[in-house]
Amino acid sequence: FSLKSTDDTTTSSMDMLANGQTLTKEQCTTLGSNLGYQYIGLGNAQEDGTNQQCYGSNNYDQTISNGDVSVTYKPTNIWSSGTWFGESGSTWNTSLTNEGRLLVQDSTGNILFQVGGSKPCWWNGGPNPDSVTGSFGGNCIGKPKGIDCGNPSSESYGSDGIQGNLTSIYKQNLLDSYSNPEKFNAQDNSSFSFNALDGWGGEDPAYCCAKMVDYAYQCGGNEFKTGSVSGGSAINIDCVEEKKTCVFYLILQDDGNLCIYQGVDPNNSNSQGAVWCSMTNGKQLTANPLYTSGNGKNGRNYIKSGETLESGEWIGSTNGSMYLTMQDDGNLVLYTFTKVVGCLTNNDEIIGKTNNVAVYKLDNLGLPGNLGKLAYVDKNATLHEYPNSMLSPSNEYLPLDPNINVPGSDISGMPLTNSNQESCQTTCDANSDCYGYTMDNGLNNCWLKDSTMNYKSGMTYYPNVQTYIKKQQIQNISSSCNTKINNIDSIQYENYVKGDQMNEDFDCSVPLIDNKTKSSLQIIQDKLNKLGSQITENTNNDKSNGESNYSMMDQQKKNS
Repeated sequence: FSLKSTDDTTTSSMDMLANGQTLTKEQCTTLGSNLGYQYIGLGNAQEDGTNQQCYGSNNYDQTISNGDVSVTYKPTNIWSSGTWFGESGSTWNTSLTNEGRLLVQDSTGNILFQVGGSKPCWWNGGPNPDSVTGSFGGNCIGKPKGIDCGNPSSESYGSDGIQGNLTSIYKQNLLDSYSNPEKFNAQDNSSFSFNALDGWGGEDPAYCCAKMVDYAYQCGGNEFKTGSVSGGSAINIDCVEEKKTCVFYLILQDDGNLCIYQGVDPNNSNSQGAVWCSMTNGKQLTANPLYTSGNGKNGRNYIKSGETLESGEWIGSTNGSMYLTMQDDGNLVLYTFTKVVGCLTNNDEIIGKTNNVAVYKLDNLGLPGNLGKLAYVDKNATLHEYPNSMLSPSNEYLPLDPNINVPGSDISGMPLTNSNQESCQTTCDANSDCYGYTMDNGLNNCWLKDSTMNYKSGMTYYPNVQTYIKKQQIQNISSSCNTKINNIDSIQYENYVKGDQMNEDFDCSVPLIDNKTKSSLQIIQDKLNKLGSQITENTNNDKSNGESNYSMMDQQKKNS
């Protein structure tokens, strides 16, 4: 085996057969061999022995052009958000807010995980609608009895209807400052004003009292700001300085810790202290040069408030000993590395891991291009292939290997839901346009396929499916030809001498050789027989003469 890098500059040396699916070595082998590849590659191996990348190639030199891998790095999880959903294809992201919170969210904005947060920076340090209060005439609470200003002198002012009677109006104003800052002629909501009694429609809440408007609010979760103005005056909201401080960054520190800091300088020179840390300091192991900060998002080891990591994106530490990644399965994970010499092994199997592919050579490989072909072999052992015009689908089926899908070529109206293999095949039998079908046993869906079904090169791996191909039958053939079909393998088919294509007028009763050729061969055979007789006669004469000479030599020896 050999290993090759799978970065963007070299993936062209092998064809991707399956990406992101969970395949065993045997499943990748089946897919690769069905598609005619001599070499398969396994990448992104998992701890259970499966792989999430399956490659195919017929060019060995190009496949191993990056050379063997002598050192690789095994990622080790040292912290995660725990939001693993075990699925791909969805969209996830992690972000750092101006409140100092680290969030993991799905594509609809649902918060799946959060840590951190700074009380002074609630509402991004801006006006806090949950904190605001406003009272018109609150200073008049407790009017003594016995003063008659046109109202019953026996009553005194209580707090109902006086204290806080503007709170709901002021809260809405602060909410509007976020959604509609133009309402207050403001660029943002950090500084704006409004009339103290705008929106007030009630009666005089306190007779015979010089009424004031009292208000209080917080910028984020900071100390309350309070004031008291007359009814016709403006209330000024000012959170400019507080919002300036609500800047955060999430950084991978060289000590192994992942921390959120409040401040604008990732070098900590003006940091106001850590808001949250993963407490992974000291857990970093081996530095991997592929995951240094310069190779990650934005080329740095931190993200700032307002920035995100989308699915598949990551940031690395300065020396590459750690990286934080938003995985495609929804989990935010902090990894470190252990160095492994040679290939990683799992269950005594040679496998590829991060950025490597384990390459295997397949023996006894067939020729997928010959699958499904029909031909007539004449008495001279010459092969004559049947054209499509002389073939039609039968109601006998050839099953492909399990979990092999042939996408596309679907007949209109597919899939047939709530099906099983028997009903799917029956429906295909009854449809003259059906050349095969794929049964999805996981979803109980049946997909009928038309004549464009390309099972020789269009296969993919898909779990829980079984694909069946209608066997071809011969039609429009001369009565002199035998239509019996014998199955042979694709290599044996290739080794036959190829003759002209079959046609409807092909005469299969023509003898092996014609009479003229037969007569010529007979003359040659007679000459060979005569020559053989002469050779035999000469051999016998030589033997007789040899025996006579031996007898004479023996007699002479005795006489002497």
